[in-house]
Amino acid sequence: MIKRVQRNAEPLRDALALHTTNVTIPTATELEKMKKLEAALEQCRYISELLGGEKYVSCSVVLPALCHLSRVMEVTEDNPSYMIKFKGT
Repeated sequence: MIKRVQRNAEPLRDALALHTTNVTIPTATELEKMKKLEAALEQCRYISELLGGEKYVSCSVVLPALCHLSRVMEVTEDNPSYMIKFKGT
């Protein structure tokens, strides 16, 4: 959903301008935050699909997958506060 909002931000903005609605398009700052969250969520999606596979023994990939996810979710110095909170959760 985040990818689609980012990809279609301009058309969404134009469509919402034509209609009277309480829905607003995210601001540039919010879109930037969404972009950073998307990168972390993409890793979660990848692990979820990997562990849900039906054509291989998933128990053999559980530990490596969790280690990968743990490494990806480590807080770094350049993480903003919202990413620190997300990764901590």
